[in-house]
Amino acid sequence: MSVLSDDRHHELQADRHPLGGRLPGLPNVVFLAAFSGHGFKISPAIGDAAADLALTDDTCLPVTFLAADRDVVASTERSERGR
Repeated sequence: MSVLSDDRHHELQADRHPLGGRLPGLPNVVFLAAFSGHGFKISPAIGDAAADLALTDDTCLPVTFLAADRDVVASTERSERGR
């Protein structure tokens, strides 16, 4: 008898967006985290934005949706599904 078990846990923001930007308290660190699924689609642009931030401390790309201190509002449907 074969048993397949999947014990992976995915921690996501309520809005299901990844996180990125300067690491608070460590101004020389740019971080990107919690990319899952759609993160693969946006990774080239996010990589460019991270490079901009690391080299010039600014980017012209719209990355405010990644900010760790953003207001996160989950839809009722997503909150009920727990994912």
